[in-house]
Amino acid sequence: MSRWYKRCGADFIHGTMSLTLEEKGAYSLCLDLIYDRGGPIPDDARWISGVCGVSIRKWNSLRERLIGAGKIYVLDGMLSNFRADLELVSTELQRRNQAESGAKGGRKSAEKRVDQNKNKDLAQATLKPIEEIRIDKKEPPYPPQAGEDWFPKNEWDDYAKMRRSIRKPMTVAAIKIAGNKLSELRDAGSDPRKVLQQSVMNSWQGLFEIRGAAKASTVTGPC
Repeated sequence: MSRWYKRCGADFIHGTMSLTLEEKGAYSLCLDLIYDRGGPIPDDARWISGVCGVSIRKWNSLRERLIGAGKIYVLDGMLSNFRADLELVSTELQRRNQAESGAKGGRKSAEKRVDQNKNKDLAQATLKPIEEIRIDKKEPPYPPQAGEDWFPKNEWDDYAKMRRSIRKPMTVAAIKIAGNKLSELRDAGSDPRKVLQQSVMNSWQGLFEIRGAAKASTVTGPC
């Protein structure tokens, strides 16, 4: 059975201004597949290219562009989207709460008072999954690289705050990906502090190599 999911047209339009019409179409289909599955989808080039109606070679090109723009990410062989991760967890929590509310119907007032105490504990338990995905607003967690001398914690904190301000909170997966990307850029010769500062100043969701003032001004960051 197909799943319904809410979709804000304005958010999609503004968030894909830097993409071509072809890239927007591929991105839209990826979102549909993720929401219909209720979670990350297999990073299977043959399957996804078939859904998009393009060659495997063309899909691989579109895939790299969408990853580079921060629209999708791949982790452990699965492809997903940061916002979809949060939306799907939120939807599941709403479903559980609605189911619990329906189960209460028709109970006696005395039983309801007992159930209210039980439901407080249940509510805390059902909130654990989203707490594992969303970061603490006061103390953002760090990737494993934070234990190394080169890791700039102050700039990372600014980057995490900026992501929250553009409604792209740091998920567990996003923290891992960003940490690995920062490490790769450092190995390639980029200053980790400047990389993070560049994304903060431009309100970019992703991390990119330092290309110099002239080139950096022409790069469009992901929304």
